[in-house]
Amino acid sequence: MSQHEPTRKARYWLGPLLVGACLATGYGITKRIDSFQGFFHQRQITPFDIIK
Repeated sequence: MSQHEPTRKARYWLGPLLVGACLATGYGITKRIDSFQGFFHQRQITPFDIIK
């Protein structure tokens, strides 16, 4: 049984690494899509609006 123990310990970090990579990829894709939408849909804001 001691032969299988190092393999199990070596694979312990694989799950969290995969989850972290998926979260990072999703965050990057979302940020990129949001920046492209902001680029194409820029609002025209005047810095000094005149209030009458």
